[in-house]
Amino acid sequence: EGGKEGLAAKKGAIKKAYKTLNDLYQAGDAVWKVYAFENEMTRYRKALPDMPQGELEEMVANIIKDTYPTYSRVSKGVKAFGKSPFVGTFVNFPAEVIRTSYNTMRIASLEMKDPRTRDIGKKRIAGISTAIAATAYMIPAIGRMLSGVSDDDDKNIRRFLPEWSKNSPLFPFGFNKTKSDVTFAYVDLGSQMPHAYLVKPFNALMSGRGDLYESF
Repeated sequence: EGGKEGLAAKKGAIKKAYKTLNDLYQAGDAVWKVYAFENEMTRYRKALPDMPQGELEEMVANIIKDTYPTYSRVSKGVKAFGKSPFVGTFVNFPAEVIRTSYNTMRIASLEMKDPRTRDIGKKRIAGISTAIAATAYMIPAIGRMLSGVSDDDDKNIRRFLPEWSKNSPLFPFGFNKTKSDVTFAYVDLGSQMPHAYLVKPFNALMSGRGDLYESF
């Protein structure tokens, strides 16, 4: 009896801790969305001063839902795909990165067509372009420069990395090469930066390393 009660108490504590962590994660996610909503409202109030407040809020809310990860919008097909034993355990996040990136460019293109919102569209395109460029080129280049890793070294090192890192943007922070040995320490940005999911297939295509499926 005592053993069962103790086990039940432990399970209850674990569930409570999990719920607390999940609530904290969702709260942090909501804070960024609230900030983004207010920022979009400020921009659109200036661009469309004659639009009724209710319509403006609804439009901006849809922009936030379309451009920020919202897991309730993950399709049933993607969720079913994630249950397959042949794919990764968490496909919702990369699916949302692809969906929000596409929507960001789609919304920006519509904004660019309207003279009133053209500046908003320009800033939106600049934002996502900078994020992707930083993931793909800027941050890895800074790491290579600080660590003394040449382009040839980078190509050779990737031959010995695990499959999930071969096409990732890497930030090297330790590199030592002698005639008989090479030591290399790095951070795989593929697990740290959301737009890496867009960069990895491009790296695979340009380098010829592996196939596109393996790059995700």
